[in-house]
Order: sequence, then C-alpha cells, then structure tokens
Amino acid sequence: MYCEIQDDTKKKTYLLSNGKWYEVENDFAKQVNDGYQQLRDSTILVTLPAYKCKNENEYNEETAKNNNDFCCMDKKLIVHGGGYSKIEFCDLYSKDKKIIHVKHYGGSAVLSHLFSQGVVSGELLLADKEFREKVNEKLSNGHKINNPNDKPNPSDFQIIFGIISSSSKQLEIPFFSKVSLRNAKRRLETYGYKVSLQKISVEEKKKRRKTNPTHRPI
Repeated sequence: MYCEIQDDTKKKTYLLSNGKWYEVENDFAKQVNDGYQQLRDSTILVTLPAYKCKNENEYNEETAKNNNDFCCMDKKLIVHGGGYSKIEFCDLYSKDKKIIHVKHYGGSAVLSHLFSQGVVSGELLLADKEFREKVNEKLSNGHKINNPNDKPNPSDFQIIFGIISSSSKQLEIPFFSKVSLRNAKRRLETYGYKVSLQKISVEEKKKRRKTNPTHRPI
C-alpha cells in the first residue's frame, strides 16, 4: 500500500511507504513532482510494443525478435570489476544508440534498482574501455559499438527507463522512486547523456465469450 497526503496548512507532505509514514517539506516534494511530470510528459523518442508476455525477459526477447532495430541484452550479464561483480548493460539496445532499461512497476526498492542500474551502466560505458569491449562481445553484429577503445560521445546516446504498467492513467511511481530517478537523471545528464522515461502499456487480454456446450443450432 502506498499513500501520499499533502497538508497545505503545515506545508508538509506525508508519505506511507512499506508500512511507514514519512514527512517531507512541501517545497522539496513540489520540486521532485514537477521534475518528474516534466520528464514523464516529454516527447517519446522510441516506440516500444505493449506488454503481453509472461515476464520481462520474454518481453525483451520478443521485442528484439520482432524488430531487428533492437538487440536483447537482458540477462546477458557482464563479469566486470573483480570478484563476483556482474553487470547488465541494459535490457534492449537499439541501432540508433538508445540504451533501454525495462522493469515492471513496483515499490520504491524495485524502481530505485532500475535507475541505479542505468547510472552504473552509463558510467562504465564512458569510463571503462574493457567494459565496452565486453559489451561488444554480447551485442549482435549490427549493434556493436564503433571503436570501443575510444571514449564515446555521451550526447549520441539516449538512456530510457521503460516501466511496465497496467494502469490506464499516466505513469505514476512512488515519491521515493521519483527522488531516485531525479538523482539518476542529474548524474547521467552531468555526463552528457540524454535521459527519458516511458510507460510500457499492458495489452488487455481479449475476453472469451462463454458458450453453452449443450446448445445445438436449430
């Protein structure tokens, strides 16, 4: 259960998240919400199909299978950084350099992990030649990064967070997830990336008409 209550008399916003109440200054809450709405309502730069699969991995694989502009990178973990560290570059990567991270709508922890994944991936893509080489090994021939030895131009890339939601309304996420998204966006834009947010709608299942098995045509 999630709840957000604004008390204008006390200039406070109260949040119920994971069974706990939190108090937030109205000015900060307004900054976060306004920034989120601006990002949410920005122009969609990539067309992602409606979700009609059993899980995220199947969705990413089907999207790449049905549109060769995309390469599925979901679950293609890259061992990097020593120890047992494994990094997922993204879920879908397009030929025009869109780095797409896909996640089902969930609580703050789930979505914050999504935004963190985008930051880690974006940082390594710019800073680490070895990481770029490992990414190239998993990309298909039509999607490989040109000259992985050279630091790429971040402004050539668009980092997209795609959130699967069955709601018919505009995409809304918990307040603390908005804060995490705000921080991730700031860091990625500081590096020079373009960042966007996109709702992935869930395709409604067709209702089957019930028939009477004993019925016979006259």
